Amino acid sequence: MAEWSRYDHYPQLAGLERLQARFRSHAFTRHAHDYYVIGIIRHGVQSFEYGQRHYVTPNGAMCIINPGETHTGQAVTEHGFDYQAIYPSAALMEQIASEVHGHSTQLPWFDAAVIVEPDLVAQLQRLHHVLDVPSSLLERETRLIAALTALVSRHTSIRRPAMPVRYERPAVVQIRDYIEEHYGENISLSQIAKVIHLSPWYAARIFQQVYGLPPHAYLEGVRIRHARALLRQGRPLAWIAATTGFVDQSHFTRRFKRHLGSTPGQYAQHHKIVQDGELFS
Repeated sequence: MAEWSRYDHYPQLAGLERLQARFRSHAFTRHAHDYYVIGIIRHGVQSFEYGQRHYVTPNGAMCIINPGETHTGQAVTEHGFDYQAIYPSAALMEQIASEVHGHSTQLPWFDAAVIVEPDLVAQLQRLHHVLDVPSSLLERETRLIAALTALVSRHTSIRRPAMPVRYERPAVVQIRDYIEEHYGENISLSQIAKVIHLSPWYAARIFQQVYGLPPHAYLEGVRIRHARALLRQGRPLAWIAATTGFVDQSHFTRRFKRHLGSTPGQYAQHHKIVQDGELFS
């Protein structure tokens, strides 16, 4: 069967985003997000690299990726897999964790990357169902909160602030900040290294040690993040590609799909559909 994917965005549900897809040959490049990934495998089997480990998500199980953690994703067999995922923000999950614990907390952290618990999967499936059919905002909010509360209650610890990585940490922060500030430019590793007074080789090595991605891959993730925001504003694809530093629209489309499983055009179109008819999309 042919591959397909659909992205939806729900501004009234704390900016929740959702992906539904069937993947066969598509493979996600190693990347990271600033939000959580909570996915269900509806049919087939998925595999993914997460940090330094390899995981397999069987039919009927869920996979969870914490913000900032590098990961990939692909089918195990030629038959592919059907997938549904929600992408709650870090701010929403922190709010849920605070409610669960009865006091303000740090970012909740999922210790398990793969969870096989039919009742939790059923809760997530009920959420997906009310997002697919005419339903009230009240029901959608209730289903979302119920599912996230159950997940946080059972499977998270509280993430403590990251400790500095020896004397290298300030340099890594400088590299990250430089990339964040100049993501739309054709920056080079030599240019970054010169700014922080390190060799290019050493700058690349210490950056990957901390973030799990080489600087160029981190840069691409930053560009994709900004591109998503511009797509939600309805900006033209060619303009977004140029503004965010991609070579051209074709390059932008290829890299966007490698990260998110959907083309920029599909992402923009489905965002518009849901936003225009939020309660009954």
